[in-house]
Amino acid sequence: MARIKKIICIGISLALAAAIATGCAKKDSNAFAGESVTSKVVKTITTTSESYVETVEYEGFVTAKSIKNLSFGQSGKISTIYAQVGQRIKEGDLLAELDATYVNIKIKDTYTSSINSLKLSYNNAKDSYEKYGQLFNEGVISKKEYDDVKFAYDSIVIELNKAEQAYAADLALQLSETEILSPVDGYVIDISANAGEIIGAGAPVIILKSIEQIVTIGVSVNDLSKISVGMKVDMDFTGTSFSGMVSSVGQYPDENSRTYAVEITPETNDIPAGALVSVKIPIETRRVVTVPVNAMFAINGVNYVYCVEKEEGDRYKAVMKEILPGDVYGSNIIALNLAPGVMIVADNVKSIKENDWLSIIE
Repeated sequence: MARIKKIICIGISLALAAAIATGCAKKDSNAFAGESVTSKVVKTITTTSESYVETVEYEGFVTAKSIKNLSFGQSGKISTIYAQVGQRIKEGDLLAELDATYVNIKIKDTYTSSINSLKLSYNNAKDSYEKYGQLFNEGVISKKEYDDVKFAYDSIVIELNKAEQAYAADLALQLSETEILSPVDGYVIDISANAGEIIGAGAPVIILKSIEQIVTIGVSVNDLSKISVGMKVDMDFTGTSFSGMVSSVGQYPDENSRTYAVEITPETNDIPAGALVSVKIPIETRRVVTVPVNAMFAINGVNYVYCVEKEEGDRYKAVMKEILPGDVYGSNIIALNLAPGVMIVADNVKSIKENDWLSIIE
């Protein structure tokens, strides 16, 4: 699935001389007495060590981060469906609801008998508590007798409160199961029921997709160990660049492609679903020496640059040096076997031969 391509990101631009004169020659003023030496006027650069990031490139496809199949928590008759196919919705929006009449009756019947019984006990306990309180204040009964009645009253108050709270909580829960609320910001993509229908608990009613998107790529086993959750990546869709972050890394390969699924959360959610995007993942940062592509030339398939060697009497000579080229980025190329601090001819190398005398533009 993936087409891997190494990309070089060059961090430090090479310092170049300000002017160039090409295709011309002049007498070398530094030649030995009695000698007439023609030198080539050249522009040079001195190689430096630079930071670059090696990346691997994959193609990924865009999907919604989640697809939600929404249903009611209990059976009943659908009262209203508020959502419409294609509608943009927000988290918490009411999408559909059941007729709650039966729910209210059922919950009330469940709790009415016990709550009414507790209320009767509460009224009796309250009367006793108030009566015994008065008798205790008049010194007719002991404190222990009063405390026993108060304890009975406090206990029934607690019991009644618990029953009423349980009723309210159960009613709220049951009523919540008669509603379908959107769990995410998204779009309605299908509605499989209609108002007036009798529907069972858990039966699909509305399908929606989240606005949040995900980009999925298939990574080779060689690159898998270099990718981790939280890693930032660069992406491109039809010339528009944006970043993203690795959100999950698969641990088992696809049976057909033998690649590992890596999911990336893009910083934008405006990419068309199903679109293919380019994903560049940084895998290594190193120090390298680069040279301009124009500074290189080839003879019989071997790549060279002209190094500038200083001779006696402040004269400079062009000396060919074989180059092992690495990756190319823009107008520069990595020279794998070239050290920092080497002066080389920057361009117009085709007009120069080995051992030519050089006049360097400052």
